[in-house]
Amino acid sequence: AFGDASVGNAKPVSLTASSTLVGPDAGGYMLSLIGAPTTTADITARPLTVIGLTGDNKEYDGNTNATASGVAALSGVVGLDDVTLGGTPTFTFVSAGIANDITITTVGYTLGGADAGKYTLIQPTLSADITPILLSLIGLTANNKPYDGTTAATISSYGTLTGYVTGDDVSLNATGASAAFDTPAAGVGKTVTVSGLFLDGTDAGNYTIGSPTTTAD
Repeated sequence: AFGDASVGNAKPVSLTASSTLVGPDAGGYMLSLIGAPTTTADITARPLTVIGLTGDNKEYDGNTNATASGVAALSGVVGLDDVTLGGTPTFTFVSAGIANDITITTVGYTLGGADAGKYTLIQPTLSADITPILLSLIGLTANNKPYDGTTAATISSYGTLTGYVTGDDVSLNATGASAAFDTPAAGVGKTVTVSGLFLDGTDAGNYTIGSPTTTAD
C-alpha cells in the first residue's frame, strides 16, 4: 500500500499484513513481515473531462470565433472529493471557412477546490458547422414591359452585391442569368425573380446568392 493517497512521484509502497504466500509449495515457507519490504511508485493526477457542452453552428463571418451551449460539468471526480470547474472558457474554430463538423478548441477552464491538486483538466474539444451567408443585391431593377402573354422579364441593373465580409474577394457573375415575372398577367408591382446568378472570387465559396427578387410592371 502507498503511505497516503496524495499525488506524487517515487512514493514508498510497502507490503501489508494481508500479504500471503500461495502455491503448491507455500507450506514450506513463512512470510516474515518484520521490516516489510518496500518499493516506490507514482500516483499521478487523475484526468478530468468536461461534459455537457455542444458547439454552436454559425454563419460565415470571416473569423474563427466560436461559442458553445449547455451546462459544463466535470466527469471523473473520485467519490466526494472537493473539486470544482471554474475559469472563463474561450472557444475557437480551427478554420474560418464554411464546412461541417469543424473542430472547436477550448482554453480557459480551471479546477478549484481542496482536492484540485489531485487532478488534471482536459479542455473539451467540440465541433460545429460554419454555413454560407446569403448575399443580396441592393438596387436590383427590372424593366417594365407591355403585356405579351409570357413571364419573360429583363433586368436593367443588377445593383450592388452586399452582405459580404469586408476585405473578402467575392463578386457577382450574371452571365447566363435570366429573369421572370411571377405570372404573365398585366399588373403593377409584380414580382420578378432572377435565377442563374453565380459568385466569383477566391472567397466566393463562403457565400450564396440564391434567386433575388425585385418588382416591375
